[in-house]
Amino acid sequence: MEPPQETAYNPISSADAVIRYAGNFVPSWAGAIAIDLLPGILVFMLAVTQAAIRNGRDGLSIEETLTLADLKAAINAMKDVEASMGDADSEIIRRMRNDPPPSKDQNTTTE
Repeated sequence: MEPPQETAYNPISSADAVIRYAGNFVPSWAGAIAIDLLPGILVFMLAVTQAAIRNGRDGLSIEETLTLADLKAAINAMKDVEASMGDADSEIIRRMRNDPPPSKDQNTTTE
């Protein structure tokens, strides 16, 4: 194989560059605009999809639209309510019996 010819780079003026590369402007410009608009198009598609999902849920009861995250939050809330109710019940029973409140020093025992 014969060696490739050496490439010589000759600087050109801005005006010559505009004239020489004018044919490449439109495809390059269109590509750049498409890349810039892509996130907006994706957000628009997501918004339309979400709106369609929400419209499909109209008329459904809460049980039919409950997500797993909602269910977990509800279960945790019920556990918190039950724990606080248990504390309140034990306080009411203690007051009804006129028992003294539990001492802060849990390490001492009465004989």
